[in-house]
Amino acid sequence: MCSSDLRSGTETSVFIAVGDRAQRRPVTTGVADEQGVEITSGLNPGDLVITRGQSGLVDGAQISVDLAP
Repeated sequence: MCSSDLRSGTETSVFIAVGDRAQRRPVTTGVADEQGVEITSGLNPGDLVITRGQSGLVDGAQISVDLAP
């Protein structure tokens, strides 16, 4: 995930999967490079961050989780 995927207006956030729903979670970022961006706060161990298909996703949207690599 690149840093541009995390911006929504002035807020930096990611979507996490909570059951069958997407939940927007505000985050704080650290170091960023061409390979990715460091999340320094806002996530908890075990949170499932949505890394594909998040374009156009809205908070509370119904989702389907595929844990395949």
